[in-house]
Amino acid sequence: MLQILERPRSDLSDTLSAISDNASEISDAMRIVHFAAEPRPPADSTKAAIRRACQRLGWSYTRTRDVWYGDARRITVAEMDQLRALEQERDHAAARAEQRRHLQQLHALRAKLQFNDPDFHAADIEAISWLLEHHR
Repeated sequence: MLQILERPRSDLSDTLSAISDNASEISDAMRIVHFAAEPRPPADSTKAAIRRACQRLGWSYTRTRDVWYGDARRITVAEMDQLRALEQERDHAAARAEQRRHLQQLHALRAKLQFNDPDFHAADIEAISWLLEHHR
């Protein structure tokens, strides 16, 4: 019979795990703070980008700069929640833009089918019209 022995975690492995989790959190925070500075004009300075990010987040300049460069020792739960909400807002905006683009493509396809041969494409035109009507 095979027995699996589980070794207790040492204090060192707990510490290394905590450091890894903290580094991952700081890395995520850095990425989102950089996003908060978007859009960045071509000749934009880093200082101006940090200022935009701190205004958007409502944080102090020094706190934003520390997170921007990864110098923050820790990220609070409230800060991560705020950053994740900002990221989620960006993802929703991107999804809405993609949806608008798809609807525009459907409108263009329907117009092209109606122009080319509306009798031949009647079933497709009807299906596209149904999709467009029921999307709203």
